[in-house]
Amino acid sequence: MLRFLVMMISLSFGIQAFAAPEMAAKSKSTSNKSSAKKSQSGKSTASISTIKPLARPYRIVPMIGMASFRLGGTQDLRDSRTDDGLSVSVLGDYDYGPITLQGGMSYYQMGARGTVINQNNIPIAMKVNLEYLALTAGAKYYFKNRQLYGKASLSPAFKMRSEVKSTSPVRRTQELHNVRDMDVIFALGGGAEVPFYQNVRVGGELTYNRGLIDASTHGNGQVFNEGFLFSAFLSL
Repeated sequence: MLRFLVMMISLSFGIQAFAAPEMAAKSKSTSNKSSAKKSQSGKSTASISTIKPLARPYRIVPMIGMASFRLGGTQDLRDSRTDDGLSVSVLGDYDYGPITLQGGMSYYQMGARGTVINQNNIPIAMKVNLEYLALTAGAKYYFKNRQLYGKASLSPAFKMRSEVKSTSPVRRTQELHNVRDMDVIFALGGGAEVPFYQNVRVGGELTYNRGLIDASTHGNGQVFNEGFLFSAFLSL
């Protein structure tokens, strides 16, 4: 009986000694898994909370607008008034301290409408069409958390097409030869832009534009492209 009790006690101690490391390993594994889950959870939470949009000093700004220009100072074209055209630009913005520098390429449709009196003293309604490809260089200054801005720019513009159309009493189109091949457009105005999606912003601007070079090759020195340009744009 005594020998049986000794065998049972030694057997129970052996089972406990054998099971203890396994239980310890299981508890250690469980604690490691839980700590890993906690660390992963904490890591995930930290990484999500620290995600912020990248601050870039540059942006691409495609623009499309309506140009309302006229040829100011013309003598032959009576009652000169504005003619609406298209404007398309691809510009780039670069933040330089409080100033944003802007440059790129633009396409302008300019011209004017008016009346010409021919040799027979007959009034002829005319439409002058001018197209320019311009290299734009300017700067913007932002106000109110980068929502409002003022801007100024200079754009050397190279003539692509110049024609004149008579709309009445007879319709006819012919090339206009007395227009200079180049102009320099000065623009002054401002605009507004608001966040749209992530880093994309949308906005619009209005500028007054004035040619600095006489547009006519044999005029009186006072014929200039001038008018307003309203544009809508994306800031990418």
